[in-house]
Amino acid sequence: MIFLVSILLWGGALFRHAIAQPKMQRLMGGRQLGAQVPKGATITIVLPLLALALCLRLGVGYGLLAWFGTASIGGLIATGCLTSIMAAQRGRNLSDQADFRNVRPDPGCGFAPHVASGLARQPHPRHGSPQ
Repeated sequence: MIFLVSILLWGGALFRHAIAQPKMQRLMGGRQLGAQVPKGATITIVLPLLALALCLRLGVGYGLLAWFGTASIGGLIATGCLTSIMAAQRGRNLSDQADFRNVRPDPGCGFAPHVASGLARQPHPRHGSPQ
């Protein structure tokens, strides 16, 4: 039970830290997920310290090992949550803005479509072939 609670505390702290970053705000399409959580770094600081206090109930040696171990698992959980949120946000954006009338196959490789309105591959400056 100590491990599960410590993983959840670490996951919450790392998730809160990630959504507070401006880059993550931009990648999520401007959604203000950070506004749903109280401002400041108190959550990011307090939750890991609570996890440390909880893990130290196992003893100092095992407690520190458990604290570091649950931090990595909590980080993986936070990353998975962020990835699923961003994928759902991207899916909504793509379905809202889907307009494939201007898409034609790329003459360079035949796989990657590009928009015909100016996003074509530019010739390489030295030898003239597409980059």
